[in-house]
Amino acid sequence: VRSEIALVRVGPITFYTMPGELDPQVLLGGYDGSHSLGYPLIDEKKNPGLKEEMKSKAPKGPYLKEKIPGTYKFFLGLGNDQVGYLLSPWNFKLNPKNPYYDQAEGDHYTETNSVGPQVVPFLLQAYDELLSRAK
Repeated sequence: VRSEIALVRVGPITFYTMPGELDPQVLLGGYDGSHSLGYPLIDEKKNPGLKEEMKSKAPKGPYLKEKIPGTYKFFLGLGNDQVGYLLSPWNFKLNPKNPYYDQAEGDHYTETNSVGPQVVPFLLQAYDELLSRAK
């Protein structure tokens, strides 16, 4: 699958895109619940054990927004393209019997509408390369 990202700087303002609906935790972090405004991050009834899995597998920062230069940063989801939901590979669950057609046990609708678990790492790598050339 081919897609693209974009980064545009105008003085202190930076616009940057992702070709789909990015999981906010990939953009901002917050795997520890720090951005949840006091609401539970995980519904343990729908996803038993996921909270502990998040603690052990969630990546540490810097997250994408922290890497972007500029004083005022504007993220544009569905920018340039639409490849589906963009999820962290560690949080990607597929139905082993019928992947991408049926949800895995629990609440995993987004995985059935995603290109796959390797998309976000490729896009983040592309941003690292783009940012290294933009400096």
